[in-house]
Amino acid sequence: MKTKNGKMIERWQKYGDSLTAISHRYKANGDSVLTETIVLKQKNDIWYFCVTGYEKGNIGKTDFKLVASANSTFIFENKQHDFPQQIVYQNKGENELLAWIEGEIGGKKRKIEFPYKRAN
Repeated sequence: MKTKNGKMIERWQKYGDSLTAISHRYKANGDSVLTETIVLKQKNDIWYFCVTGYEKGNIGKTDFKLVASANSTFIFENKQHDFPQQIVYQNKGENELLAWIEGEIGGKKRKIEFPYKRAN
């Protein structure tokens, strides 16, 4: 995903019975920062999106429970988390994926989109 200051990349791979990902933010000069790691795994027949953040203000581990899935859209939720309370992934075809996070901050709804394209 291209940003105004560079790009963000999520790399996913299958690992055993789960999917794992790492997310990096790249500056225009090529420097990168690990922003988070993700594990998508099943516990007691329920899927969880488990995120560990590494950026300032986003440090620590949070689990989001799969609450809905239909039409290639997967919604994960944790109402107790400060922000976001929802993480959504929507498959837009073979080469595109739209992800977004949403929830409330200070009583105001907020949504941030991440339009990803497969790298060649």
